[in-house]
Amino acid sequence: MDTNRKTVFEVVGCVESMKNLLKKELYVVKIMNSATGSTIFKLKKAGDSDSEESFFFEQKTVHFTSQDVYCNGFLSDDKNNVGTVQIKFKPQVYCCP
Repeated sequence: MDTNRKTVFEVVGCVESMKNLLKKELYVVKIMNSATGSTIFKLKKAGDSDSEESFFFEQKTVHFTSQDVYCNGFLSDDKNNVGTVQIKFKPQVYCCP
């Protein structure tokens, strides 16, 4: 999968039920808004394009540092697991010709 054309996040913090996703990269498939105004991302694992497994991330807060952007919220999978996670935005670096 070519992640250069996708918005990619890395899971950098999570609760015990989501620990299998720690340090995994997820890319955005779709962005939606909930009835309460939250932003919801449909995500898939980067590098695993054959898998049908998808995740829904409900963004609650965004934290900016001088070098990184972190999103905090709830992540659910298609196996009824739900937990709080922190994901870090992974900007793509492009080389100019």
